[in-house]
Amino acid sequence: MKNLLFILTTTILLTGCSPILKTVYGIKNPQLTTTEKTKAFLNKKNIAGKDIYFKNAKYFAKIANASFQIPGAIFYNKNGQEVVFRNTAKECTNDITLFIENISTINTLPTKEGLHLNEVLQYVVDSNGNSITIDKDADAIVFINWSTYMGKLNKTVFEWTDIIQKMPKDSNVKVDYYLLSFDLLEKWEDKKLLEDK
Repeated sequence: MKNLLFILTTTILLTGCSPILKTVYGIKNPQLTTTEKTKAFLNKKNIAGKDIYFKNAKYFAKIANASFQIPGAIFYNKNGQEVVFRNTAKECTNDITLFIENISTINTLPTKEGLHLNEVLQYVVDSNGNSITIDKDADAIVFINWSTYMGKLNKTVFEWTDIIQKMPKDSNVKVDYYLLSFDLLEKWEDKKLLEDK
């Protein structure tokens, strides 16, 4: 029995946890895809929101090398500055009032060194290739970063959509949110850049 335990432990240590985690969480290797397939993924999961995509591989790489994490959520204040929003989706799911209280202070939260909102908007488009126009009355702008190849890990970030949708319509805080896909798109003319890396 001890020999079997030793062999199993050694095998796991030598092969690493990555394959196990990939299997458990349904993480796949990124493949080129289409906006139609990503929209179908969102529909299948009943995720509502404005889906947006990178214009090209160059902009994908620029954002991926910035402070954007996948899966993750990036919060911007009314001035277009990235802010430190410390609450997790789990905390806010349990208490929507807590989320509203915290999001209402977004313009007083510490800002982060990162991409300005206007710069991010230059890099992304909707599924039809149109530029994104932020609601000028929004107090907070949120990018919910996800991809079809992240499997079950998307669940944590998609909780933000539920929270934002639960906000009362008469709330004096307006949140504009976008589902920023980190999927690699077939239509990118510079997709060869991804293969060279």
